[in-house]
Amino acid sequence: MSFGSPAENYAEAALDLNRLLIKHPSGTYFLRMEGNAMEKEGIFDGDILIVDRALDADNNKIIIGELNNSLTIRKFLIKDGKNYLTNGDTPPQLIKPSDNFSLWGVVTYTIRSFDK
Repeated sequence: MSFGSPAENYAEAALDLNRLLIKHPSGTYFLRMEGNAMEKEGIFDGDILIVDRALDADNNKIIIGELNNSLTIRKFLIKDGKNYLTNGDTPPQLIKPSDNFSLWGVVTYTIRSFDK
């Protein structure tokens, strides 16, 4: 005698990670995190970052940006009408008008392997 699967009545449509994780396909790219600068934000060395270029850098979002010719990942903060970058370990760094800053996108998800 055989028994049916206990999950038989809970079957769902196939899980599509593209539909689930990518809202703007033409503006989304992936990066691999190198280093431990964002561990306090839950992003670790080796994580894959899903970055959406179509999103604005809102307060408390993790962003990828270029600051004075250096690519960086930081939390974007807005306080008193001024923009700052921080990683949780250091005081927020003001983005000055004289700085060369460009937004490369907002980190929307991370993917982490536990098979290390």
